[in-house]
Amino acid sequence: MEAVTQTMVNYMGSGAAWVIRLFLAVVVLIIGYIFSKIAAKVVRQILMTGNFDQRIGKFLGLDALTDDGEKPKRRIAQIIEIILFWTLLLVFFIFALEVLGDTTISMVLQNILTQMGMAVPKILKAF
Repeated sequence: MEAVTQTMVNYMGSGAAWVIRLFLAVVVLIIGYIFSKIAAKVVRQILMTGNFDQRIGKFLGLDALTDDGEKPKRRIAQIIEIILFWTLLLVFFIFALEVLGDTTISMVLQNILTQMGMAVPKILKAF
């Protein structure tokens, strides 16, 4: 009977620890979402204040793609905002998985994030 009682106590203890880790992971995701949203909006405002869209449009020759007086549907600053938001959220998602103790999925996502980071200089070099 002592062994069964000890097994139940161990199981309940590990279950409570998992619930706490789950709660912390959810808190990390909520904080990550808020931080990602704020950081992306700040970067967008900085880019829009500096007329980044017009400058990069002239540099890439995107002015010729739209008729006079017509604005493109997506602004470059908005595209950068979306990319930054999802990249930061992915970082916080990886952190939340680490809090949960799941290393398999977090390793795959870390590899994806690393590959994305390594691709950025190659993309910029192409211009």
